[in-house]
Amino acid sequence: MVDKCLKIWGDQWRLAWEILRSKPDVVLVASYSEYLAPFWIWPHFVFARFFRVTYVANLHDPVRDYQVGPKWWHDLSVKLAYLPISVGVVHQRLSSPSPVPSHVKVVEAPVGVYDLQESAEDPKAIRAAWGVVRKNSERLEAALTTDCTDRHNQAPGQVRGRLPQGSPEGETSGNERIKWGTTNHTNLHEEAEARPCLDKPSGAAFSNHSTSELARDSETTSLIRSADATASSPATSYSPLATPSSPDVVFLAFGFIRDNKNLDLVIRALASSPQAHLVVMGKAQSQKDKPVGFYLKLAKELGVETRVKFFDAFVPDEKLGSYFAAADVVVLTYDGTFHSQSGVLNVAARARRPVLASSGESPLKDCVQKYNLGVFVAPDSEDAIARGMKQVASDEWRVTGGDPNWSGYEAYASWDVNVQRILDAVKEIRGV
Repeated sequence: MVDKCLKIWGDQWRLAWEILRSKPDVVLVASYSEYLAPFWIWPHFVFARFFRVTYVANLHDPVRDYQVGPKWWHDLSVKLAYLPISVGVVHQRLSSPSPVPSHVKVVEAPVGVYDLQESAEDPKAIRAAWGVVRKNSERLEAALTTDCTDRHNQAPGQVRGRLPQGSPEGETSGNERIKWGTTNHTNLHEEAEARPCLDKPSGAAFSNHSTSELARDSETTSLIRSADATASSPATSYSPLATPSSPDVVFLAFGFIRDNKNLDLVIRALASSPQAHLVVMGKAQSQKDKPVGFYLKLAKELGVETRVKFFDAFVPDEKLGSYFAAADVVVLTYDGTFHSQSGVLNVAARARRPVLASSGESPLKDCVQKYNLGVFVAPDSEDAIARGMKQVASDEWRVTGGDPNWSGYEAYASWDVNVQRILDAVKEIRGV
């Protein structure tokens, strides 16, 4: 704990030194954090108030309800950490009254669609290791070939937008040149998606971008553990013995395991969906959330343990694409308290995988329904999830809604849109 406190304090004062040394006009903070703010906020407050440095912060979780220490200390830390911020970027609708202070200009920007790196892993072999086969073989074999040339030429980890890369200065749409400072804080909250170019059936090739790093700011992944088996590594070669003869549909849940993702309801819904398998990549986010053991025990009690598998080893970026290619449906079954966007939706969109989703009123709900990216069901309902499973597994949802509008969603949820909204807000704040 002491080491963590020292790191937070040291990182913020190191950032202050870099700002003093390089004198940027704008500092882009990757993730707002209030921890220990009374000890480090003061140089940033001085830069913002007296040296006209514009701070832009990504507000992944504007409602700071995760309390560290006494409530008075938590409230003070939240208030102070907002002091230097001029622009706050959100991916959700804010309640009224807003949890963000009035001096912060709030910009709602979509989470950009992520590009996945090329993957040499064979999706068929991964499914065989899971003990399932493709229900509709065209989903795995179809030549989902789209032009990924621009992304293949892009440097790993580069964001396609107008933020300058490799230089403290960047061109805006006008003649103004803005100096940028950046931070790379770990996103302690959430959430926080690859158009596949399947060049050959034996692997999944995706454009070169550090997707899992972005989508896993809080979405840690892991590798296979069945409810009736010990942890093991996924097979990379096809094993006929692992493949049953019945048709199966893989539902993939990716990221931190949290109570508000309703994975227990998904497991319960498996009882009425015998063709469905659930593969979960992730670990419990905190001690307050149900552990993996809870879900494994539940699956065994319901008699679906052979169709529930958990992953507990890190999946590197270069293999992530194949795991999404091996799945049929991506699970995003949030409860009614979720009002944000999901970064995992953007991995699913690029991988052309429909989603089974639920949430409260949110950008996630809007996007899934507007672009027909899968099946959206009422939150917190086992019956609704079970019906949604059958609809998305049978492609019934396409009959009424048509094919997913992947390209339309990608045009909306683009990094260009995201970055341009930030630039426009910065110009307004700076009066240029």
